[in-house]
This record gives sequence, structure tokens and C-alpha cells, in this order.
Amino acid sequence: MCSRYEAPDADQLLHDFKVTPEQEMQSELWPGYSGPFLRPPQSSDPHDEAAPPLEALVGIFGLLPFWAKDTKLARRTY
Repeated sequence: MCSRYEAPDADQLLHDFKVTPEQEMQSELWPGYSGPFLRPPQSSDPHDEAAPPLEALVGIFGLLPFWAKDTKLARRTY
């Protein structure tokens, strides 16, 4: 399994998905680093045509269980 990836930059996300991340992101990501992900907005009404279909958020790359006390665990769970 690959343990790093190159995240799209803000211009690519805007061009391809019409979303803009709320904060700066690194382009080269390793487990435990913060990176972008896209999801449907949680509060959006699926019947509202004016609502954006996706939102860009920043999360931690890697599997991090809810009980983890430190994000360093993500370095060993990818």
C-alpha cells in the first residue's frame, strides 16, 4: 500500500470540483499529515438545487481511531 500521495492544489479543486478548501494544505502528504477530502455538505437538503454538491475539508491522512490520544498513531495505521 502506498504511504504517501500528492494532494490537488486549491486551483485544481476549484477547476475540477468547484470547491475551495477553507485553509492552506500541503501538497505532499504522508500518514498523519493534514490533507483535503471532499464530501457532500452535512446540512444540505438533497432537493435544494442551490446547495453545493460537495465541500472541501481538511482531515488527517491515515486511519485514526476515535480512541487515539495522539495523531502519531496514523503513521502506523495506513
